[in-house]
Amino acid sequence: MVAGNNRPEVIDPSGVRKLLHLLDALRDSPAGSIIYRQVEAMLDDIATRHLKAEMIYAGFIGTLLEAFAANLVPGSPRFVR
Repeated sequence: MVAGNNRPEVIDPSGVRKLLHLLDALRDSPAGSIIYRQVEAMLDDIATRHLKAEMIYAGFIGTLLEAFAANLVPGSPRFVR
């Protein structure tokens, strides 16, 4: 799946869906279904927070690289396009 910068919840970075697939058998009983839904909610929350943090770091790195590139002098050894 492809996600926009403001939709981190549609990405499955840590294999959340694969893990939930392993727990699918829990859904066959009422008690197991409750446990499955709780685990699913917890994993989705963890994955969403992780992705948001990654996006913040990526934005920060992008800003740093832009600032660095803005201070390069064309023709200098560090200047690359």
